[in-house]
Amino acid sequence: MKPEKEKMVELTEDKIDLAGAMERLKSPEIGAIASYFGSVRNTSKGKNTASLTYPGEGSSLVLEKMKELRKNALNKYDIRDAMMIQRIGYLKPGDNILFVGISAATRTPAFEACSYIIDRIKAEVHPGWKKEKFQSSVDLT
Repeated sequence: MKPEKEKMVELTEDKIDLAGAMERLKSPEIGAIASYFGSVRNTSKGKNTASLTYPGEGSSLVLEKMKELRKNALNKYDIRDAMMIQRIGYLKPGDNILFVGISAATRTPAFEACSYIIDRIKAEVHPGWKKEKFQSSVDLT
């Protein structure tokens, strides 16, 4: 397993600094960075989205699960590093939610590891934690 870097998995109420995250993934021995940057859509499940909330409650469990996913990816794929930054709190359409970045010597393991982590977060972290609020279909004006 590769050595742990400081702050490679984090939860934040702040906007995600995409350029800063990419810089933290760079090193002379890598040739590829694969990334995913998710944002709140204006529709979900056929309804207009008013907001998403990722509450602070339970965030320590979420952080541990994300660290476990990082460790699994580092062991499973030939990658140099993996980073995940998850927004918490109240978010509206257009706000960023999640950044996943993978650095590797070549693109194939970087893309595979990135896809693996995103799929696991969507299946194991977000359900039950993410709270969606939809706009009312009634127009009161």
